[in-house]
Amino acid sequence: MLLAFSLSLSVWAAPPGGAPGTSDAAPDGPVIKGTGACPRADIVAATLQSFDLPKSALHEASPIEVADLGDRFRISMGGQIREYDDPTHDCAERARIAAVFIALVLSPPEVPGEAPAARRPRATAAPSPSSTARAAGGGAFPWGRFEAAGRFDGAPGLGNSDGFVEGGAMIRMALGWSASWGVELGLGVLASRMVQLEGVTAREQRFPFQLSLCWRTHALPVEISVAAGLAGAWFTTEATELPVSDRQSRLDIGAGVGLKARWPATSRLAPFIGAGFEYFPRAYTFDVGGRGAIGSTSSFRLTGELGLSVALE
Repeated sequence: MLLAFSLSLSVWAAPPGGAPGTSDAAPDGPVIKGTGACPRADIVAATLQSFDLPKSALHEASPIEVADLGDRFRISMGGQIREYDDPTHDCAERARIAAVFIALVLSPPEVPGEAPAARRPRATAAPSPSSTARAAGGGAFPWGRFEAAGRFDGAPGLGNSDGFVEGGAMIRMALGWSASWGVELGLGVLASRMVQLEGVTAREQRFPFQLSLCWRTHALPVEISVAAGLAGAWFTTEATELPVSDRQSRLDIGAGVGLKARWPATSRLAPFIGAGFEYFPRAYTFDVGGRGAIGSTSSFRLTGELGLSVALE
């Protein structure tokens, strides 16, 4: 069931024909203006007129606008604005949701035992966007993203330290509790690299991870997201060419921030590109038996990713 209220509604049927834009409502119906084609203004108007609404309510209707925002759509009337998520682009459902919202604002349902004069203002009768979206079966939260990407870590040479680049892979899951906010959890592995430290060759391998708060916007053709939070890595170092293996494992904890762009924003499967910066306040030293500390880990790293993103909405 899309929505239940005490008004009597007739059959939900959207007439064919017409073009998006200002509706061709009958003279006794409200004028509905439309931006975009999903939902079409004329279908919203026709659906609204199929309801059993008082003629006076239709005559008093202020200018009404419906707008197609891609994965969302917006309804504006009488100073009230409602936006609903609908990544499936079900235009018929959008028209029905818009018509129901308009009908509720024009003629709110009676509360049993309440006198008409004491009725609350019309604005309070409008359903919340999240509950109506769930009832309509589209755009219900939470949203999700699964990502798999090739990852590159590196840092330029500064002072006595040499620059480096490491390649690997990263997988990430993001879950959101609202249209824009969510959390991300990522795990990865980087290929081992050889490091020359005061005549000693050492092998280093890192297993990065992250837990971040993320914000996204999909109002543009490109979905932009920003994430910031915990960055870390489990890494191992092992000096080679020594009579006895000198293997060490450490946990590196710091903070990171990243920026990603996904295109097209409305596609369920889409490529993305990302860049980030990680800072680790504690540098770990490389110790070799008999020679002591011969080097340390880098305090900051630059990251880059290129991969595919799957929308789970």
